[in-house]
Amino acid sequence: MKILVLQTARIGDTIQTTPLFRQIRTKYPDAHITVMIRAMSEEVIKANPDVNDYIIYHEDPIFSDMISRDSDRYMNAYKEVEKLILDLRQRNFDIAYNITHSTSSALLLKLAQIPKVIGAHLSEDWQFTLRGPWTVYFFTSVLSRDYNDLNLCDIFKLYEPIPEPVKELVFDVNSNAMEFTDNLFAEYHIAPEDFVVCMQLGASEANKRWPAEYFAQLGKKLHEKYKARIFLVGVPSEAELGQKFQREVPGLAIPLFGKTTIPQLAALLKRSHLLVTNDTGTMHLASAVKCPVMLVSVGYVHFRETGPYGIGNCAIELRERSFKMDISSKSSELHPLDRIQPEQVLKAIDWLFAMREKKQLIQHELTPDMDNVNVHISEFAPDGCLQFYPVIRRGIDEKDFLRFAYRLMWLEHLNVNPNKQTEIENLHKLFRFYNAPDTKTLTVWNKEFRGSFEELAGKYKQGIHITEQLKNTIADGKIMRAREQVKLLSEIDEQIRIYGELNSYLKPITLVTKFERDNLEGSNPLELAKQTLNIYRGGYERSTLMAKKVKRCCDYLQNTENSTFE
Repeated sequence: MKILVLQTARIGDTIQTTPLFRQIRTKYPDAHITVMIRAMSEEVIKANPDVNDYIIYHEDPIFSDMISRDSDRYMNAYKEVEKLILDLRQRNFDIAYNITHSTSSALLLKLAQIPKVIGAHLSEDWQFTLRGPWTVYFFTSVLSRDYNDLNLCDIFKLYEPIPEPVKELVFDVNSNAMEFTDNLFAEYHIAPEDFVVCMQLGASEANKRWPAEYFAQLGKKLHEKYKARIFLVGVPSEAELGQKFQREVPGLAIPLFGKTTIPQLAALLKRSHLLVTNDTGTMHLASAVKCPVMLVSVGYVHFRETGPYGIGNCAIELRERSFKMDISSKSSELHPLDRIQPEQVLKAIDWLFAMREKKQLIQHELTPDMDNVNVHISEFAPDGCLQFYPVIRRGIDEKDFLRFAYRLMWLEHLNVNPNKQTEIENLHKLFRFYNAPDTKTLTVWNKEFRGSFEELAGKYKQGIHITEQLKNTIADGKIMRAREQVKLLSEIDEQIRIYGELNSYLKPITLVTKFERDNLEGSNPLELAKQTLNIYRGGYERSTLMAKKVKRCCDYLQNTENSTFE
């Protein structure tokens, strides 16, 4: 068995895909696994024992040549791509997992003639299509992120589910890298008992960065309270942020911008007590080597989706956020008092280490100084997927309620966790961290949300009925009648779309329908009708199941006495 995994995004994305590598290795222990990556991720793959080989995809120079308007460079791009395609064909892969999801990656795999592709691909008639239920979930979840409760690592690894799912990222630190850390600590007279903190001031985009000055203020507080020895890590271009840090607290931290390889950084994190970071690849590297992470989640970062994967990491964010992909918003536009404050991050760190010491989740009552932030700690839920549990005890709001109901629905619908006892354990573990709404509120939620999902299910049922008629009409060769029925289905599709726009909490379901309709494969009318029937049946099942999950959550909250979990 020869397997290809295509992951040509950033370093952090490659690390987040390591649970999938391990699950593939577990399912196919004798397989030869090759990963296609960009050059920046080479050290990540070298440190992964589940991978046999890797291919470097030189995407940037190829695309630079293609847009150069220079005939020689254009021909060079053609030759490079041709060489890559021939290489892929000659390797005779049996299966490919496309975790990149781009049109170019789908085209590449199509030309490579790999017989089975999971993820983004091209159909027989060369149309972009999504293969696998978790591929569709991934594409739609980023458009309705408020209701996504699953981490990307869990989504990726479920491309190839196994009975005992992986619960960690993978990065093996080598002895040479550990020797680098030993020498570094010796150079700066850092003793084994010293409290070592790494800070990553940068991020891939400006609106995902907490101000460098705030990092500096936090660093000063950590030094005063824990006598912390601080390293500033990152790429050379982030040295400017380090200069801002140093102006605030001269000499407090040791700058290492561009001075560590990825294995050396992993070794440093392995020896550190904490990483304070924005949403970065370094965060995922820290998780892989079991360094506790304090994520300051700003901008449109959704920590439940992309946060640190593993037990005992912390995320802090401002309340009243929406996770729409508003990349035009800049964190610098916030008033200083509307940002997460260094004192709040310090308190979250104190809570994190108290919990790690006691090896249990501890909640705290709301105080005025933490009123505008959410603080969550990561732990694996009974369903086997990562969950972020609230540290500050508050009442559950509509968005929290629906997000968790969706989690239950998706895991059952996609056959990850059909066990009813596990679902009860999920409900018990999560809802004990919230104050339950009053009976009147729960009655309203049960009526309103259940009613909406049941009404949506009714629209899908209409689609099922007409599509079943359409199959018979096509089989009988009644073309004019078939056109009338297709028109009726188009009207139902529009009703479903509008209903989702009017009720945003329905969009995780209605968007799946749109993606599946856009990804119909083939040109045979009868086959297309069969695929359409499955789409409506899937929409009906999801809507009906969500109505049941809403009722299940309401019943649980109404009948369970909540108390602080100490």
